[in-house]
Amino acid sequence: MRWLVKLEAAAGDSVTRKEFEAWRARDSRHAIAFEQVAGLWDSPELRGALALHRDRGDFSAPVQDRTNASSVAGRSAASMPRWGTRVAALAAVLLLAVAIARFAGLDDYLNADYVTATGQQRSVVLPDGSTMMLNSASAVAVDFDGPRRTIRLLQGEAYFEVASDPARPFRVLGHYAEVEAIGTAFSVRAAEERDDIVLEEGHVAILPNVRGAQALTLSERQSLAVSAAGAGVISPANLENDLAWVQGRIRFENRPLGQVLDELRRYHRGFIVVAKGHVEQVRVSGNYRLDNPALIVASLAEAVGATLTRLSDHVLILH
Repeated sequence: MRWLVKLEAAAGDSVTRKEFEAWRARDSRHAIAFEQVAGLWDSPELRGALALHRDRGDFSAPVQDRTNASSVAGRSAASMPRWGTRVAALAAVLLLAVAIARFAGLDDYLNADYVTATGQQRSVVLPDGSTMMLNSASAVAVDFDGPRRTIRLLQGEAYFEVASDPARPFRVLGHYAEVEAIGTAFSVRAAEERDDIVLEEGHVAILPNVRGAQALTLSERQSLAVSAAGAGVISPANLENDLAWVQGRIRFENRPLGQVLDELRRYHRGFIVVAKGHVEQVRVSGNYRLDNPALIVASLAEAVGATLTRLSDHVLILH
């Protein structure tokens, strides 16, 4: 991708062209990789994926023009067409999206005591002896001064095994609710649209951040979602699936592929795009380790009869 942009930016520069030819000749894999990237630019899969994200408002990029980029390596720099601006736009889109994904929650990370990067998990022993497991891309602030045992979940997901201390209630503050426990095990996931609470054992009290809302109590193996509109319905929890991440796994049963891919995007350090939307409706089941999300996507693509194209280790396209 860098060479595609560089060649166009330096059109007519014989020095740049010689550097490129030397790089391409240095290793046969270089020429193959360049042809794949150049050819992929004109593929309907990538154009469809870019158009899909453009329609969703993720970015704005010129995807309507078609150009045969795959033969650029065989042309003289002086005769290269002005398609490089579109390649540059694609590169800029990917870089911008990476920057947004990395720094969108920068304020949360600056205010946090403990953080995890995308794809990382971390176990922490808290000052009272309780344990906290942070899931991928999570950030928490801890306040254990005096009688307080308060965790503010700034973003992401955390699982708690709380040391019993009736004189000091253990509180977790999400985006839309406050969860209070004395001695129990539960998880809280703070997303943009809602907080999800899953109770493994014991009891917790949940107070939605809505004026006039009443506290609700969860019992063992129950779950609840709380949004800006208030609390949802208390439901049985599927601990094997809901808390599989604590064991470094992802489990799902008869779920639409699109939902599973949304979950995998939380762990993949890059992008997973689908050029053929209908495959997102195919239902899948599985139980995988989370240490290689790209391998999971490849397995699911094969299961639903889709083709997986890797623009890089970080950009995966299903079509």
